[in-house]
Amino acid sequence: MNLNISSDFRKMAIRAVLHISLFILVYIALVFTATALMALCVFAGISLILIKPGFLTIAIGLGLAGMGVFVLIFLIKFIFRKYVTDRSHLVEITQEQQPELFAMIRDIVDEVKTDFPKKIYLSADVNAAVFYDSSFWSMFFPIRKNLMIGMGLVNSVTADELKAVLSHEFGHFSQRSMKIGSYVYNVNRIIYNMLYENNSYENVISTWASFSSYFAFFVKIGIRLIQGIQWVLHKMYNIVNLSHLRLAREMEFHADAVAAHVTGSAPLMTSLRRLDFAGNAYQTVLEYHREEKINVSKKNIYAQHQFVMQFLAKENDLTIEHNLPQMAGGGVEKFKSKLVIKNQWDSHPPTEDRIAKLAALNIVKTDPDNRPAGEVFRDLQHLELQLTQMVLPVTDAESGKEIISESTFENVFTKNFLENAQNKLYNGYYDHKQPSGLAGEAMNMTTSLLAESPESLFSRENVSLIYTLQSLESDLQLLRQIREGNHDLKTFDYDGEKFLVEDCGALIGKLENDLSELKGKIATHDELIFRFFETKAAEKNLSGEFNRQWDLYRIADNATDELFNFYTKLYGATRFIYEQTSVEEIDIKLKDLAILEVELRKFIKGFLSDPLYEPVLSDVMRADFGKYLEKELNYFVINEYDNDHLRIFFTAMNQFQTVMSKSFLYRKKSLLEFQATLYDHPHAKVA
Repeated sequence: MNLNISSDFRKMAIRAVLHISLFILVYIALVFTATALMALCVFAGISLILIKPGFLTIAIGLGLAGMGVFVLIFLIKFIFRKYVTDRSHLVEITQEQQPELFAMIRDIVDEVKTDFPKKIYLSADVNAAVFYDSSFWSMFFPIRKNLMIGMGLVNSVTADELKAVLSHEFGHFSQRSMKIGSYVYNVNRIIYNMLYENNSYENVISTWASFSSYFAFFVKIGIRLIQGIQWVLHKMYNIVNLSHLRLAREMEFHADAVAAHVTGSAPLMTSLRRLDFAGNAYQTVLEYHREEKINVSKKNIYAQHQFVMQFLAKENDLTIEHNLPQMAGGGVEKFKSKLVIKNQWDSHPPTEDRIAKLAALNIVKTDPDNRPAGEVFRDLQHLELQLTQMVLPVTDAESGKEIISESTFENVFTKNFLENAQNKLYNGYYDHKQPSGLAGEAMNMTTSLLAESPESLFSRENVSLIYTLQSLESDLQLLRQIREGNHDLKTFDYDGEKFLVEDCGALIGKLENDLSELKGKIATHDELIFRFFETKAAEKNLSGEFNRQWDLYRIADNATDELFNFYTKLYGATRFIYEQTSVEEIDIKLKDLAILEVELRKFIKGFLSDPLYEPVLSDVMRADFGKYLEKELNYFVINEYDNDHLRIFFTAMNQFQTVMSKSFLYRKKSLLEFQATLYDHPHAKVA
């Protein structure tokens, strides 16, 4: 395979070479100066000792010589640093174990003309990467790379898509011209080492300084010199790092092109569209197991991952092909920002840009292999179970207990999801918005408007108003930051038009007017929604229940505002516990906290007695609140914290936050579900 290098890549590569050359010149100058300084310091130190031997002159001479040596060592210590990738979370596989996978990888490396991996590992994640242990000498001597394949990735793609993703990884090393990226990367690490990886070096010079006050004096001078060197290196780091990131973005496009020539454009495009969705589904499974209080151990999170992907795909009206969600088209565009800022610190181009370039290549391969990627592996279930144990190990408390079945997981997950999800009648209108009503006011809607159906009230166009509002508010926030100089920019794009930073003020004024108009439009539409359901309730003689549901929702809404303000104050009052604080200050802070705890106990007693909170209070919550209320707690005794008492307090505080959020969400859902019953919507229920 012989791909043409893009003009953008050539430009970035040339710039990178120039910046590397500049760094080399600066570095040589620094080393030459440090060597001269060391020679001078050593010569002066020895001369001083020889002229007048004695304890004082020996201490000063050694301190002076040590200062020169330490400055030079600072500049060359990176030569001895080796970066070893942690493999504790990986499972190595061999050709004997996985012949078909190894054959696929051999086809890839033969076609892209690169080396076969030194070793191949499996990880748990939705990811793939090529990695290697590196050092300064990696710039001069060839080093074989290792391949890491995430089982979550295997679970999320077809065989052809897996081949495309792996081809992309090896595409980074397929062209001689691409090796410039490796040099930029290593120079970047050298500078980073001297700027930020100095713990062991600082320990050595601190130990040296502790031997004598004379040594400490010269160490301080040496540190001042090193700080000057770091200032120069920091400037170089910004220059070289920007070159590295710009080149890295072009390398991503090139590696995509390599993959497209191996498998065609389509497999990488479809996998790129899906991987964020698959990654979120995978994290959902992990969070479920970390939070769900089920008295059983885990089994195979990858079967559960597949279920969650399928489930969420159906909930989001995504099509399923080859047993995998297809992400193209459909649905409301949930973020429609018109503000475009090219982030010079991004190492990867936006996914949509990568997909657009792959589509422009339009390389078509016949006979795609649309089998699940897992079929490429032997004994797949054993590998999945092994990786499940690595990412979610069974604890001693769980050992011997029942293993959670797939049906149990699916039933509990579905139940939890549906309990928290908004009714489909609303088409996502209230996913990130609260209901708004005008109960008690005179109706001012016309008969034709009141005849609207939920399908039109919650149409894609009307739902998009909410996301347009969110995007506009986000854009305005960022534009205000740009105007205040918080971003290092000269220009930016908005709605396809280029603006100078000094034009921010006028644009912000226009967008604030647009925001005000949009809020007015949404408020009018909210009134229309309210009147529709109010009329439906009257038609069914349910006006009393309609008003009751709205009253309960408003009470919960107002209570949540009060609770949130209190929780914010309480959270701020506990920060000192995590900070280095004097005993005297701890005493003062604890007295301030005690005042807030009076109010906290009052709120908690209200939770336990008020029917408003009854539906969201679990037995665990009641027990945690009971432990907090039943006795006086002392958090600091005999100059140290009482961790047991603090644990009781913070548990109650966390449960307070949970009740606060769950009670509001419960009332919101109850109101919306009741309104859905007024329209006889399927699956509607009143909480």
